[in-house]
Amino acid sequence: MAKGIFPTLSENHRRSIRVTLVFLDEMLCDFEEIAKGRKRKSVLFVERNELSDEQRRAILEKIEKMRPMLRTLGADLGLGVETHDLLREVFWRTSMLWEHIVDTRSRGLKRYGALPEGLPEYLDPKIKEIIRDLNEMTNIVRTQKDGKPPSS
Repeated sequence: MAKGIFPTLSENHRRSIRVTLVFLDEMLCDFEEIAKGRKRKSVLFVERNELSDEQRRAILEKIEKMRPMLRTLGADLGLGVETHDLLREVFWRTSMLWEHIVDTRSRGLKRYGALPEGLPEYLDPKIKEIIRDLNEMTNIVRTQKDGKPPSS
């Protein structure tokens, strides 16, 4: 990786800056989708997008202003471009969510107090099915084309 105009910048400093700026770049991508009218609707959530046309234009203009600065910083500091492998993304997100889903079983919910009668018998089989489906989704992407698990 090119070191940019600060060749003595430590890899720890470079990594810290990269993580923050990549997070910002991802956020700008999300905001761009929102400014372009994104309104996702699923089973348990709906996005309400009440941005006015003026707000949409202003956000898109600000994003277009910020991107060249990110490009300059990336080049000047030798940050490189981070590739987000979506197969890896599915693998890690399903893996990370697993623990939270497991804690949604009645045994985990008891830490918040007594549960209504019948809730464990209702909830636990459904959570068990969700866990199974999530594990199967993780397994779908567990191995890449080269036979290795997704790397971090």
